Amino acid sequence: MTNTLQLKFPTNGKKSSIIVEAGHIYTNEHPTLEHQVGATWGNLLSSYLALFGAEIENWLFIDNYNPQFEEKPQDLNIGDYISSLSQWGFAPDKVVYEADLVEHAKEVITYLAQFKK
Repeated sequence: MTNTLQLKFPTNGKKSSIIVEAGHIYTNEHPTLEHQVGATWGNLLSSYLALFGAEIENWLFIDNYNPQFEEKPQDLNIGDYISSLSQWGFAPDKVVYEADLVEHAKEVITYLAQFKK
């Protein structure tokens, strides 16, 4: 069986902008081989897409929302983790903390609820 990946970028004269997210981690976790492999794949995907002329932005999502409900230590050293990601080839351009998205998510849900039948 052969699978073929086909990419089509807009031809409106603008460069395509693509966000690649890799290395997702919870604040109650410590980096593992799974995180390293994810970072490696994120780097490969970013590099591959850049070959086609896309502007790539690497993002890291850190879940500091869900772990606050668990009775586990929240001891992720974020600076060390970002350094590790960079060593593994995936240097994040932007770090997003999931707890910072909660209020916006509530607004979106409220907005969408008005269309409920």
